[in-house]
Amino acid sequence: MDIKYPSDQQPNYQQPAQPQVQIPEFANIEEENEWRFEMIAKTATNLAERIAGMEQMLGRGADMIQYKIPGDDKHSNLTQLFDTLFDRLNTLEQRIDQLASVHPRDGQELQEPD
Repeated sequence: MDIKYPSDQQPNYQQPAQPQVQIPEFANIEEENEWRFEMIAKTATNLAERIAGMEQMLGRGADMIQYKIPGDDKHSNLTQLFDTLFDRLNTLEQRIDQLASVHPRDGQELQEPD
C-alpha cells in the first residue's frame, strides 16, 4: 500500500543536519576536561528543557486531542470520544442480540438446539 500526500505535505525522512562543534586547541588536559564538562552541562540543560516541554504538552492528557463528533455542536476530548463510541457499540450489540433472539417469520423466540 502506498500513501500519497499532497506535494506540500510530503514527509521528510532525512536526518536533520547536526551543527558541527569546533573543538578548540587546549594547552593542557585540565582545559580540555573543563571544556568537555561544559559541553556535557549544556547538553544536560538542553535535554532537561526539552523533557519539560514534552511533559507540559503531555500533561494536557485527554484534552490534548479534540474531535468534533458529527451531529454534535462542540468538540470532545479523547475520553468523551471513547465513551461515546463504546456507548454506541453497546447499543448496537444489544439491538443485534434482541433481533437475533426473535424468529423473523412468526415472532417466536428461537430455541437453542439440545
